[in-house]
Order: sequence, then C-alpha cells, then structure tokens
Amino acid sequence: MATFAERLCEAMRVRDVKQHELCQRTKIGKSAMSQYMSGKFEPKQTRTFLIAQALDVSIDWLMGANVPIGTFNPILSHPTSEESIFKLLKAEYSLNDADIDFIRDYIKLAPGEREAYRMAIEAIKKIRDADQRPQSPD
Repeated sequence: MATFAERLCEAMRVRDVKQHELCQRTKIGKSAMSQYMSGKFEPKQTRTFLIAQALDVSIDWLMGANVPIGTFNPILSHPTSEESIFKLLKAEYSLNDADIDFIRDYIKLAPGEREAYRMAIEAIKKIRDADQRPQSPD
C-alpha cells in the first residue's frame, strides 16, 4: 500500500500543483506540508480532507487505498463552506445540533470571552471529576 507522502507527491505532480499553491489552497503552513510530503508526519482527517479537495483526488486514494485516483467527491455538497465543516465535525465527533450551536457561538466570541468559556468548562470538569471519585464509607 502506498504511503500518504507518496500519494501526496504523486497527486501534486499529476495535478501540476506546487507546494506553495497547495499551501495557499488549503491554508496549511509550508512547514507542515513539507513534513507531510516527506512522510515525517501524516495529517489529521480535517487536513487530509482539505488536501484531497485542493488536489481533486479521492480521499481513500490519497490515504493509500488501492482505488483509482478519482476526483474529490465528499458526501458533503459544498466542501469548502462553513456548513460542510460543521457536518464533518458532527460526523467525526458524534455532535448534535446543540453542540454545533455552542461551537458557532464560541467562534463568534472575542478572545477574552473565549477564555471565560474555557475557564467555565474547566470548572465543570473539576466538579464532574470530583463527583466521579469513590466516596469513603462513613
């Protein structure tokens, strides 16, 4: 089975896309892309999705499966839209509509407001963890 790095380089060659072009299309940094191309690291699912889309290749093929190079054909109707990213998140992490609304609200916050959200979530985690500790018998 071909490696991700081999397939990435082959797709770039076949599609005549240079590294700097791919970085611009995907908004992935040059350093990270170099590491993907060299095989030092493999991207996570979201970045694999972006790369496949930018190169117009099958995600399965890009990941090394023995399938034709194909074209980018996600289940999502508009792969670059914000809505499709939320669909991907819902599918990958089993999120519901309330979760997605929470993420949408969070994205709209100013950095200081985001920090307040993070602090509140950490406080909730501490309470949850304390509730899950075994209680000593009285």
